[in-house]
Amino acid sequence: MHEPIADNYYAGADIDDGTCVISGCTEAEACNYFAAANNEDGSCQYPIDLYGASNVDCDGVCLNDADGMELVTRMRTSMRS
Repeated sequence: MHEPIADNYYAGADIDDGTCVISGCTEAEACNYFAAANNEDGSCQYPIDLYGASNVDCDGVCLNDADGMELVTRMRTSMRS
């Protein structure tokens, strides 16, 4: 257990036996995806907007501005788990 971010990190370990447990969001499409995580902890967050669709990315940037009016980018977004 040589991974200091592991939930079960032990500083005295002298070999890496592959048993490190690293909790976090394991869903690649989530805003807070954590590539090193191997234990899904239910913390994944996704962007939502006023329409409840995938019109904005994790930074609130409009992904679907077909008319060029930037209406989606001006809406307030929030995170949902």
